[in-house]
Amino acid sequence: MGIKSVVDAVSEVVKPVLAEDDLELVDIEYKKEGPRWFLRIFIHKTGGITVKDCQKISRQVEDIIEIEDIIADKYFLEVSSPGLDRPLKSEKDLLRNLNQRVCVYTRSPINKKSKFVGTVKNAEDGLLFLKLDDEVLSIPIDEIKKATLDIKF
Repeated sequence: MGIKSVVDAVSEVVKPVLAEDDLELVDIEYKKEGPRWFLRIFIHKTGGITVKDCQKISRQVEDIIEIEDIIADKYFLEVSSPGLDRPLKSEKDLLRNLNQRVCVYTRSPINKKSKFVGTVKNAEDGLLFLKLDDEVLSIPIDEIKKATLDIKF
């Protein structure tokens, strides 16, 4: 099974498990690092993810993957919160960060720029509405190369 099909199969079995505990799937990575394979599942919950949440989901998902025989190779499973610096990939990710400052890089220039820092005002119908200093810019979400929270420490 290829990497994309493993990610798709894991996603399919993980979502119902997460829904039982009001958790949300943010992302799945399946990749080889050196000689080892890693399956990383990133989850979100309003109020934050706990170690107990990660342990519970890890046990449940590991059992399902084994029963369904999704992954043939030996792998390490990691379940965690995606963290503050996580990429914002979907409308849902962007809406979760409504009124937050984000840094957005676009695949192609918009108004001769490819980097924008502003406040998320909305995300709907495939568009991100980003409040810049003096305007609200609409950016097609499929044109976003990378988007992250603009964190200042």
